Amino acid sequence: MRSAAIGLTIVGVLAIVGSYVWPDYSVESSGWTRDQAASYTELKMELHRLSQRPEDDGAYDQAKQRFDELQQQLDASRARSQWIRRLLWLGGMLAAAVGAIGLLYASNEKASPRRARR
Repeated sequence: MRSAAIGLTIVGVLAIVGSYVWPDYSVESSGWTRDQAASYTELKMELHRLSQRPEDDGAYDQAKQRFDELQQQLDASRARSQWIRRLLWLGGMLAAAVGAIGLLYASNEKASPRRARR
């Protein structure tokens, strides 16, 4: 019982630590590619450049529409990463709490052993 509680506590702590490390490693697997990042940056600069022009030939509206589509994709990618991070944190907290309770129970049982029935 005691070793299972220790193991559960360790797994919980590792999951909590993993939830804070997750954003650093999830960028590659988030669905947001380097090409999308480059397009996002280019469109952002183009929007700024077009906003400084006094004439309106519709180029700004087209660039803004493409930028908004990429922004939605980026937001969806971030949301997936945050959902996994929260799940890791919550699972880690639950496992650590159950493990700690198990350790307390095991130490109380060891300190006051039950009397054998006669």
